[in-house]
Formats: sequence, C-alpha cells, structure tokens
Amino acid sequence: MVLAGTAAPKKAKKGKKQRKVGRNANFCKLYRLSHKRERNKLKRLEKHLRRFPDDISAQKAVACCKAVI
Repeated sequence: MVLAGTAAPKKAKKGKKQRKVGRNANFCKLYRLSHKRERNKLKRLEKHLRRFPDDISAQKAVACCKAVI
C-alpha cells in the first residue's frame, strides 16, 4: 500500500552496462605501453616463418611489429 504523497520504492536497474567502465584502465594502459602484444605476435610470426619461409605477408607483418617495438 502506497500512501498519498510518498514515492513508490525504487527498483534496481535492470541493465548494468556501465559498471565496468574504467575498472581496469591502469592495467590496460600499462599493457598497451609495454608492447607485450606485439612481442608475442612477433614470436608467433617467427615460429610460422621457420615452417613457411616464403610467406611474404608474414615477413611484412614481422617488419611492422619490429617497427612498433
């Protein structure tokens, strides 16, 4: 029963899309600045090039990764 002049009890929000914004920002910034992803990609590409030394696109990707690092 709701009395006149009082508000109905508030319900919880159904969507919780905004709860993780900025939660991991510092770690993500450090990961991006460390170029760890590019180093790991470079290792995978070098392993690939040992098996397929004539792969031109992989050679170009290696050059791009080395330029970033």
